Amino acid sequence: MRRLSIILLAVLLLTGCGIKFWYNRIDWIVPWFMDDFVELTDGQEDRLEQILIAQTKWHRQQELPRYIAFLTAVRQDVEQQAVAQNYQTRRQQISVFYETLLAQLAPDAASLMAQLTPEQANAMLTTLAKQDKERMEEYSELSAAERVVEIEENLRDSLRDWVGRLTSSQRALVKEWAAAIKDTTEQRMIYRKAWREAMAFELEVAALDNNQQGLEQLITNGQQFQSETLRQLYQHNAAQSERFLIALYESLSARQKQKLINRLNDYIDDFNDLNQQS
Repeated sequence: MRRLSIILLAVLLLTGCGIKFWYNRIDWIVPWFMDDFVELTDGQEDRLEQILIAQTKWHRQQELPRYIAFLTAVRQDVEQQAVAQNYQTRRQQISVFYETLLAQLAPDAASLMAQLTPEQANAMLTTLAKQDKERMEEYSELSAAERVVEIEENLRDSLRDWVGRLTSSQRALVKEWAAAIKDTTEQRMIYRKAWREAMAFELEVAALDNNQQGLEQLITNGQQFQSETLRQLYQHNAAQSERFLIALYESLSARQKQKLINRLNDYIDDFNDLNQQS
C-alpha cells in the first residue's frame, strides 16, 4: 500500500502530461494497478471504489489548493533567484504532502487489506517478492558503470522535460551528479523484505483479531524497517541532488528558465481546473 500511495502521489502531484486525464480516472487506474498484486472479490472491488470516490473528493477539496500554493511558491523562487535559499523548505513541503496522503489513506487501506483472505494475502506477498527478485536479477546484470549511465540518462531525460535541451556544461553536471549518487538497491531490497515479513504478520493479526492498527502503522511508518546504512545513503543522495539541482538552476539560460516557468504554470492551471470540478 505504500507503493500505491507513491503512485497516487505521482498522479496527484507532479506526474507527466495529461494529469487531468489521469486524475479523473483514478477510480479505474487503481483497481487496474491492484490486479497486478491480488484478485479482489466483487465486494472488495465495490469497497475499493467507494474509498476512491471519497478520497478523491477529499483530495480535490483539501490537497489541490495546497499543491497550487506550493507550485506558485516554486515559480516565485525561480523568478526571484531564491531556489537555493528555499530548497529545503520546498523539499520538506513535498514530504508533508506525502505523509498527509499516507495518513489519510491508511485507515481505508488497512481496512481493505484486513478483508483479504489468507489466499489473497499470500498471493499479494508472493507477487511483491517475485517483483523484487526480478529487480535484483536485472540489477545484477548491469555493471557499476552501466548503472551510472542509466541514472545519467534518466536524470537527463527528466531535466529536458522541464527546461528543454541541455547545454554541454549542463550535461557535464548531470554526468557528475549521476556518478555522485550512491547505489541503494541492495539495501532497499533488504528493507522491502523486512517490510513484507512484517506485513505478513500484521495480516494474520488482522484476520485473527480484527485489529488493523498494525497494518496502519506499516503503511504510515514503514520506514522503521530501514537500516541505518540505507538512511545514510538516502541522506547522501539527497544532499547530492540539492547540490546539483541548484547548480543546474543557476546555469539556466533565460529561455530554459522560461520553459520551466511555463511548465509550472501548466500544472497550476491543471490543478485549478481539477479543484473547480469538486
